[in-house]
Amino acid sequence: MSLGNHGQQPRWRESYAAENPLQRITLNPAVCPGRPTIRNMRFTVAQLLELLAGGMRAAEVPGDYPFLEIKDVEACLAYKRTATQ
Repeated sequence: MSLGNHGQQPRWRESYAAENPLQRITLNPAVCPGRPTIRNMRFTVAQLLELLAGGMRAAEVPGDYPFLEIKDVEACLAYKRTATQ
């Protein structure tokens, strides 16, 4: 699929992702096979949840892991809620 605006995602996609944080959680057989990852990076949902369970605050995550955003933390927490229902 071609992204017309110089490699950026279309506006509708940004607003959809803002409404649906689970869009940030990806399953890709080529990246950490069988495990949900954050935005197709080699950082799993489980890794982030372990950091939070260990006492790290959500606001601290982007400072220690600059490639992650607070919205990634929110997405992982939303994923955990849906996975345990």
